[in-house]
Amino acid sequence: MQWILILILILILGVTLFAIENVAIISISYLFGQTNVSLALVIVVSVIVGAVLGILASLQSIWKAKVCLRQQKKELNDLENEIQESKEMEPEITD
Repeated sequence: MQWILILILILILGVTLFAIENVAIISISYLFGQTNVSLALVIVVSVIVGAVLGILASLQSIWKAKVCLRQQKKELNDLENEIQESKEMEPEITD
């Protein structure tokens, strides 16, 4: 888990350095008009939006995995209880 944090920090540093090197003002046209903004701002906002969309896209998979894990834990618990009950029902063998 620690290496993921280090990788994220390196990625953030790389994007920041890239944005700092690209400080030119650019013109962005959209449906209702046009605006002038810093290229660095466009880069940073694009990375943030991409990260948020990536996280949102992965939430469904994470949720499904948690549901599956919960079901498997319940099934394991039921099977362990069934084994315990069957052991209690077995007659003890004495010599």
